[in-house]
Amino acid sequence: MILFEEGWEKYAVNHLKSKTLTQGLIRNAGVALLGNHGHDGLMFWIEAALGGAGVLNVLKGLHQPKGVFDEVTHIRMRLFVEGSKKGEVKYPNTSFAKDFHLYSTVLNPEEDPEGQQLQPTRLTYKTAWHDPTDAGYTEVMIAGARALTNNLR
Repeated sequence: MILFEEGWEKYAVNHLKSKTLTQGLIRNAGVALLGNHGHDGLMFWIEAALGGAGVLNVLKGLHQPKGVFDEVTHIRMRLFVEGSKKGEVKYPNTSFAKDFHLYSTVLNPEEDPEGQQLQPTRLTYKTAWHDPTDAGYTEVMIAGARALTNNLR
């Protein structure tokens, strides 16, 4: 299940604030990852993204555009655990310690915003045993994800 924190859209790029588009990108990434990573620890994230067990809480919509045409942007989310307090993000029986970042690329950034196509490209996260002196994240590339049009409402 995918839920949205209050104010999630205030960080999003102006024309990419649709809940439907955000849900579509997350589910699309889940489907693509299922074929490649369904057997490992990412299964908790994948199940939540596909509407099975668990909940993904979207904290920030597509934000922080980067690239020559501001074509790379990402969604910040966390796995939600019922009864957890704000700031507690470690999911039981997993090694996930922090938020997840789903990166997407606008494939045709020079087009009219309504006609732009977005494709999930990678998922990043930190684990409980991640070296605290290293600012990097574990990165999983997403192969085979469908491109979605921005005109989803």
